[in-house]
Amino acid sequence: MYKFFFQHVGFRRAFIDEKIKNNSVSTRLLKWIGEEIDFVETHEREVPHAKLSFNFYKYTLAFFFKLLHEQKVFGDISFRELSEQIASTCTAMGADVPADTMVKKAYLKKQVDFDKMEELLVKMLDYLRRFR
Repeated sequence: MYKFFFQHVGFRRAFIDEKIKNNSVSTRLLKWIGEEIDFVETHEREVPHAKLSFNFYKYTLAFFFKLLHEQKVFGDISFRELSEQIASTCTAMGADVPADTMVKKAYLKKQVDFDKMEELLVKMLDYLRRFR
């Protein structure tokens, strides 16, 4: 942000370095501001949050969240609204999943995919039962 401001106003690093020879208050301030900008950009830059990455294909991820939705895990939110939230926070096999895709692909079509999902859910259930 600061760098944009100073570039916009016309202050460039070369200009600041050239004026350092002059020991006036304004040139010392310009030098200090330039150093602060460099420090902030190097050490204090905000890191954006990464999306949650699932090792599922898009249709498997959609079906998994459809199962959770059907059990009211997310309350009374519509599946369309839930799909919007998932699209903005999750990826499937490293790829973004548009909300429309979530809605369209929320049903498994192949027996192999059904078996894999069942296997995952059984493993989760077995894990849960260990705590009895």
